[in-house]
Amino acid sequence: MAKDAFGGSLWIPESLNGFSYCYCNPLRYWDPLGYYTVKEGDEAHRLLQAEFKRRFPGDTEHRVENYPNSDSGIGYIDFFLEDNGQGECEVYELKPNSQVLNLDKETNGVGQREGYIFALEETAKRNHEEIAINKRGTTFDPHGWTIPSKIHQGVNIRYYTYYFFKPGMIYWGYVNQPGVSNKKKKAQEKNSEVFYASEVWEKVLDKVSMEGGAGWAALGIIITILVLIASHGTVALPLFASIDCKNG
Repeated sequence: MAKDAFGGSLWIPESLNGFSYCYCNPLRYWDPLGYYTVKEGDEAHRLLQAEFKRRFPGDTEHRVENYPNSDSGIGYIDFFLEDNGQGECEVYELKPNSQVLNLDKETNGVGQREGYIFALEETAKRNHEEIAINKRGTTFDPHGWTIPSKIHQGVNIRYYTYYFFKPGMIYWGYVNQPGVSNKKKKAQEKNSEVFYASEVWEKVLDKVSMEGGAGWAALGIIITILVLIASHGTVALPLFASIDCKNG
């Protein structure tokens, strides 16, 4: 038995136990990657998808063919905006906020989104049809939207967008509901440094993202610099870029 790579989330104290599987409830939850449960990822998708369909002309879990990242050639777009008001469609992918600084396209969602765009274009080409796609995708912007979780009492799911350097990508994370205090627990053994990195990332990301202003601009500059440095292979990204990863 091995300890989870996931360091735990402050918003869900029971997740801090690195040796428990799915909150000690394997009959209810499933966690194939050792991070968050599939049910939690599904909830984050389902809640935002419901709001998307209520407000925009489009589809969720939109089926596409000729998808290059699947052996079957079939893929499902998280959010497909049929018309952005300019006769163009747009594609959006939802991932946990820990993936903001993850440069691996196979796991950070960017590669998935690019694959969906390719599939739409390839299908139109094979059918001798024309399709106009805004590849940046910024019309649907749920930044700051906060929806109560039905899985975790006293916890909200909050959504973030960073379209200035990751267009079409939407991220989500947990925050406490107003008036609910954190039950903080200190990490133990060798996992402590991972936990503290995660704690700082969660707090900074939410505070700066929501307050905006100079802090938001500074965060954008810092992220851009880190991405440029990491893309040249001269430095490893922070630990929190690879933890708190949820499915979906």
